[in-house]
Amino acid sequence: MEYYRKLNGYLTDYHSKDYVNDGHRELDNSSYKLKSKFQLIDTIYLPIIIWNYDIQRKVLKLTTDSFVYDNAHNTNLQKLLQTIKPCYAEYFVEFVITFHDFLLQITKQKQEIRYSIQCSLPMRMNSNEYSLVQLYVIPRGFFGYIDAIKFIALPIKEYENEVISIHVLENWKENTTITQSLLKKTPVRPILTTDQKAVFELLIKGCSREDVAKRLNKKEHNLKNLFFLIQNRISTFFEIQFNSLEEALGFYQKSFPFYE
Repeated sequence: MEYYRKLNGYLTDYHSKDYVNDGHRELDNSSYKLKSKFQLIDTIYLPIIIWNYDIQRKVLKLTTDSFVYDNAHNTNLQKLLQTIKPCYAEYFVEFVITFHDFLLQITKQKQEIRYSIQCSLPMRMNSNEYSLVQLYVIPRGFFGYIDAIKFIALPIKEYENEVISIHVLENWKENTTITQSLLKKTPVRPILTTDQKAVFELLIKGCSREDVAKRLNKKEHNLKNLFFLIQNRISTFFEIQFNSLEEALGFYQKSFPFYE
């Protein structure tokens, strides 16, 4: 759980530098109290699961019903992050950190916090299966300070290897400019060896196998093993059996569109 330790250390460091202890203020959750156990979305009733994470106290609290989802009873942030499919968990954390850095610039200017994250990703809401979940990450606080994060999950359906999506919302509408800017700044952990990466990056840029061989000054048949290893590594990473190298590359590129 290296990515959890990174996020936890990041938030702890943020508080140790910027927190002004004026007496702990109880969080106002009134705007998140649900009148019904279900939310109507496009005429389909879906359960809403909400956790509140108190950054200073490092306490995660479930504030709604858990419905039929065993893992909704997570008692800490680490366990919540562990429900995300491993291939996406670290990327999600890195984006949250990048987003938080962006918010710090906003709060230093004493501007209102009007931004949130909306993402669609696989989460293990029950013990043995992943669900495709619409997850919202909503920072809460006052001018110049962030003291809590709301995690709002809407399990949509059984996960069937859909590509994830991450967006920044401004006043609940997507801000494409900020989304793309933050995605470009979000690091993607390398999963290939140096030799594999050299081939992979040329393929991602649209080079044919023949072009890759020419650029690397190698025979195409000598690269077949690398092509196989790249496809196998991507399949293992996503836990998906791809039928071809091109299919594996396409899925990777859609998942991490700003990979460099």
